Amino acid sequence: MAPEAHPELELAAALRHPVSGLTADAVPRAPGLYAWWPRDGPDHPVYVGRALGQKGLRGRIWGQHLRPTYLEPRPEKAHRP
Repeated sequence: MAPEAHPELELAAALRHPVSGLTADAVPRAPGLYAWWPRDGPDHPVYVGRALGQKGLRGRIWGQHLRPTYLEPRPEKAHRP
């Protein structure tokens, strides 16, 4: 019996690119969808987002997710009792 085909996994593999070599010029300014996969692990993305604003994918990915301070804690935005 032939192995079961999984075209969604083939598509996901073709769309995955390492972030380390990414430049701002490589990210389109157009609106679109994006996904983050773990380096090693499941064949499904851990996050899927959409960039619909005026700055498109570049503004969302480069200006937000890949900005060095994006995941740093911000005490001024923390919930205060």
